[in-house]
Amino acid sequence: MKKKIKEEVTALKKKMILQEAEKYIEEKGYQNFKINELSKICSISVGALYQLFISKENLFYEYVLFQMENFHKELLKLCNGISSPKKRLLIYTKAKLQTFEEKGKTIQEHITYDPLFILKLGNQNEAMNLMENFLAKEFEKLSFKTPLKTDNYICLSYAYSAYILGFIKYYFQSDTKKEYDIEKLSSNILDNFLHGHLA
Repeated sequence: MKKKIKEEVTALKKKMILQEAEKYIEEKGYQNFKINELSKICSISVGALYQLFISKENLFYEYVLFQMENFHKELLKLCNGISSPKKRLLIYTKAKLQTFEEKGKTIQEHITYDPLFILKLGNQNEAMNLMENFLAKEFEKLSFKTPLKTDNYICLSYAYSAYILGFIKYYFQSDTKKEYDIEKLSSNILDNFLHGHLA
């Protein structure tokens, strides 16, 4: 019982710090945010911050997971009342592109710094699974009307996530930002991916 209470208190403290730190991290980017500055913003000692997050990198991973959880909550709101799996997949695609366009500076920078960081997030908590399970369910529902080449929907969800990430890197991380229309781009990404996976 004591262990469970301690874990819940720690999780709450982390959440409060990440909420407080969100704006600062997004303004500064991964390379430029400082733990000592962050501790002042959060009114917590540097030592106490390191007790919760063992390193700057760990704190950043927790920040990304926190963003994923928030993204999932917003995604469910956007999809509320929409039954078409293709429309729900399109909403996901558009929301992901918009998130990277609005908040992505920090994440984009870190993808360049550490291209495997998304893989490192995988086993830390359920945030990654929430996203992949959402996609897998939509691909499965879609396959009832439009048969797909595979029935391994989790594998398909990972493939689609990576596919979108490729476009994000191309449009948002290149030296010259590409011109694009987010509605059209979202639709093209989904249609092209599905075209390659139709039975």
